[in-house]
This record gives sequence, structure tokens and C-alpha cells, in this order.
Amino acid sequence: MQAAEFLDRTSIEFSVSNDRYSITETTDPPEARSAFAIVNRAGTFTVVKKEEHPGGGSHRIITFEADLPNDLTGFLAIVSEALAVAQVPIFVVSSFRTDHVLVREDDVRRARNALASTGFKERKEPKND
Repeated sequence: MQAAEFLDRTSIEFSVSNDRYSITETTDPPEARSAFAIVNRAGTFTVVKKEEHPGGGSHRIITFEADLPNDLTGFLAIVSEALAVAQVPIFVVSSFRTDHVLVREDDVRRARNALASTGFKERKEPKND
């Protein structure tokens, strides 16, 4: 199913985490349970981890509050295009049924506005999973 058709038929909400996250690279294998996400590429690990004491360079997670169908194509293209037009750099983590987009703390307002103007609705309080 094409994303544009899916979005026309479905109201997809997004939420912005209140927590702050860091994105770091290391060659030391990280402890999985302390990370939101870990990407291993040839022994270099990119780690997304909740910050205990947020500082400069923090990111927030935007989560799309929908179970996305397996055959859906183009969803992230719509999201990334909206954010690219707003000049918001992103780091994407996808799971089986939903997508998470990390944006820098300084870009959250522009990201919210760009997603809203694309037709996404913001859920003010993120789901507790």
C-alpha cells in the first residue's frame, strides 16, 4: 500500500518524548538493556541512549503512534521530505510496526510544525509502552 493512500484513510498521530537522548559511536560493545537502539556496522556501534543529565547536543524522539502495515511503502519518504524541507536533520530507528525519528532538541519546534503541516496530528502525551 502506498503511504499517501494510507495517510488519506488513516489519522496517524505522533508524539515527542519528554526525555533527552544522545547518539554516540563506539567500538566497545554496549549493554543492550541500557540503550533505546543499537546499530552494529562492522564492529562500530551507534548507540541511542537516554541521557541521565541532558546537556548540549541532546535529541528527542518523535514516535508515530500507529501500527504501520507490513506492505506500506513511502511512509518514511513523506516524513523525511517534510523534515528536510524544514531543514531538520534526522536519525531514524524503525521497528516492525512503527518508526521513531530522532531530532536535535533545537529542531523540535520546526519538526512539530513540519509534521503538522503534512497532516500528522500530535498526541500531547506519549503512549506508555
